Amino acid sequence: MEKRKSIKGFSLISFAVFTLSLGLIGLQNSSPEAKALTMEDEFTASELLSDLQEGGHVIYFRHGAAVRDVRPNAIKQLPHQFQDCLDPGRPLSGDGLVDMRNVGEHFEQLNIPVGKVMASPACRCIETAWYAFHDVANIEVISSLNGMPNTPSYHPVRLWTNFHQLLQTVPTEGTNTVLSAHSSNIKALTGLNVEEGEAVVFKPDGKGWFELVARIEKDDWQSLTSEIR
Repeated sequence: MEKRKSIKGFSLISFAVFTLSLGLIGLQNSSPEAKALTMEDEFTASELLSDLQEGGHVIYFRHGAAVRDVRPNAIKQLPHQFQDCLDPGRPLSGDGLVDMRNVGEHFEQLNIPVGKVMASPACRCIETAWYAFHDVANIEVISSLNGMPNTPSYHPVRLWTNFHQLLQTVPTEGTNTVLSAHSSNIKALTGLNVEEGEAVVFKPDGKGWFELVARIEKDDWQSLTSEIR
C-alpha cells in the first residue's frame, strides 16, 4: 500500500519498507515481496531538497530513454573500461543522453552531494551514470544491478538479495549513493513500475530498513531549482 501526494510536480511517497525475509524455506519458490508500512508525515519539495543536500540517501535511477539500433558509435564514446558492456545494441537515445546530462547539471546546481555511483553492466545503465555523474564520482559496475529476466524458470535469489543490500546500506556521511539500473530490479523488490530516467529516493537507517521517500521523474529535477531561488 502506498500513499501518494502531488506536491509541486513530484509524486512523493512516505512509507517504510520492512526488511525482507530471506529464510531458506520456500525462498526459491516464492516471489520477492516488499512489505510496506504507510506513514502519515507530510513532505514538501523544500524538505526533500534539504534532505538530499544533507546526504544519507540511496537514489535509484532507471536508465534513461534507450532505443535499439540508434547511435551506432555510442559505446565507443564511453571510456575504454566500459566498452565491453552488455547489450550494446540498445544504448541511450539522443534524448536519453541529453536527459541524463541535464540530471547531472541539476545535481550540481542543487548542491546534492554524490558519493558512490554504481551501475548495471548494461551499456544504457553505464551511459546513464556516466553522462550524469562522471564529473563528480567514479562509476563502478555491479553485476547484482543487472536486469532480472521475467521468466518462470528464473530464480533471482542472489541478485535480488545483493540488490536489497545496496538499498539498505547507509552512504558515506554527507553523500548520497546513486544506483543506475533497470525497471525489473526495483519492481521485483518493491512492486514499483519506474519509467525511463525516473529516480526513486530511499533512506536507509543502517538497521536493515529503508524508507521509500520520493519518486522524481526526469523533468522534475528542474522544479526543485525553484527551491533555491
